[in-house]
Amino acid sequence: MQSTPPSRLSSPASFSKHGEYAIELNGCVIKAELKGIATQKMLQQYHDDVLMLTGNLDGAQWGFIGSIFGTGVLTPEAEEWLVVSIKRRMELGMHASVVIADRAKVPALVVRQFERVFQQAGIKYLFCSSEQEGLDWLSSLGCKTN
Repeated sequence: MQSTPPSRLSSPASFSKHGEYAIELNGCVIKAELKGIATQKMLQQYHDDVLMLTGNLDGAQWGFIGSIFGTGVLTPEAEEWLVVSIKRRMELGMHASVVIADRAKVPALVVRQFERVFQQAGIKYLFCSSEQEGLDWLSSLGCKTN
């Protein structure tokens, strides 16, 4: 794959008082920053944005690395929907997921929720403390940045 500049959404997607996110595609890795409470509506828009960014990968495997800030929890509906969304994205090349939850208000809660989601979806996952550690792990699985 040729080295191209990262593709990103022009501005963070914000959903009233609940939460917001910003994502970019760098090589074969989606990098995301997520803040607040993730609702089903927010995750549906996020899913669409991810599909738009990864559409040019032509089925190549790709990874996800997300940094969680603030509350960082999923509503029950969002948790269920995220499992379905990840399964769909896996069909389209998503191979592994990394979450950095150290900056969340309650990191242990965020880790428990996302671990449940990842296990139900059947995706490889890692919780770590730094972006570099996560990128190194994704790279070892074939999901590299530019």
